[in-house]
Amino acid sequence: MGGRFDPESTHKNVEEENYKIIRELLHPDERSALQIKDIGSTTFIHLIDELFGEQASRSGYITISYFRPGFSGSYLFRIDVDIGKKKKPYLMKVNNDEKIKIEFDNYEKVHKILSPENYPQPTENYVNYGKWGAFGIDIQQRMITLSDYLCLGELEGNHNMITNLGKVLSQLYKNTSGIPTRLWKEYYQFSSKINLQLLAFFEDKKTLLQEFTEKEKIEELENFVFTNGKNLRSNYENRYTIYVGNIHGDLNARNVLVYPESKQIVLIDYANMDVMGHLTRDIAKLETDLIFSVLHSNSKKFYDWNSIAIWEAVLNLLDLKNIFNFNFKITTSDTEIEKISNFIVVLRKSLKEDIYPHLSVGEYLNSLLYYSFNYLVYPDISIQKKVFGTKWLSQIITQLKNVSAKT
Repeated sequence: MGGRFDPESTHKNVEEENYKIIRELLHPDERSALQIKDIGSTTFIHLIDELFGEQASRSGYITISYFRPGFSGSYLFRIDVDIGKKKKPYLMKVNNDEKIKIEFDNYEKVHKILSPENYPQPTENYVNYGKWGAFGIDIQQRMITLSDYLCLGELEGNHNMITNLGKVLSQLYKNTSGIPTRLWKEYYQFSSKINLQLLAFFEDKKTLLQEFTEKEKIEELENFVFTNGKNLRSNYENRYTIYVGNIHGDLNARNVLVYPESKQIVLIDYANMDVMGHLTRDIAKLETDLIFSVLHSNSKKFYDWNSIAIWEAVLNLLDLKNIFNFNFKITTSDTEIEKISNFIVVLRKSLKEDIYPHLSVGEYLNSLLYYSFNYLVYPDISIQKKVFGTKWLSQIITQLKNVSAKT
């Protein structure tokens, strides 16, 4: 009698055979190879074939490399497709089929808003296989992320680049409306998931945090999370007239692509696009990402306990007199802190003068507070940066109290 059919063993053999095809024909680097294994080799081959053509994938015309993802949970790959003597690069995004479909639809909405040079051209369709979905974005040959651009150490042309970013955001924010609202209460409360993660962080790291920040300030932050902002009552109830409209929703330094020569800007990853978002959220998210994720990310300083004292220089950005003081410059012996801080000053200037003239200090501080708390629970942020984050957050709360006292 024949042996018993084992579907699990058969599936495993098919996966191994497909993984061998991927390694021999697509030549992924090690980090990409690990991600492909997570997705499943059979699934990945199907998605690649559907997006770029089976002939290309089986002929060695495609190479795959790692593209650092954001925090949305998607897998990202750089796909280089050989066309004649040229390579055409794409960013391939893989995630849950339903999420990918929503994001692909958002790109269609953005297409109607942005000018062609700022529109990230996606593949004609998104494709799916089982629970997975994917689509590609034409990222052009010389484009790099803002994170990589800043790590190059270049300062020339930053004003032009931020001006171009402002123009893209202004197009995105074209149709906005002003509404009166209790800002934190109605726009910036933590989700139940983030709330629980933050409470766990403060409980787990309490002793460590108190070695660097006063016990009372740590307790104030923990209480803020526990009450979802209600303990800072004046801020929780404070009324603002804010402007809302289309926002990107996840504007971090990996979702901003830059042409280093022309400083042209293209935004990618519209998975969290919000049609009724508070206009300060995008720039506030980008600012906190520059501080917590980009600053010293390519250096041992990112994991050095001595860096916490060095990073305190950026707290000057939170002085009320400096929030919208565009002549302000941080002077420090650390050139990267100086570069990132001065970049943020110009970023705020574009937000205040070119995009949102009605913006108040209290509004912006609320946005910074919300995103800064979120970075405490992101897994790829070093514990040293998170410890510094408690100092940064405490300073924001102090300034919000000062703002409330003046109103």
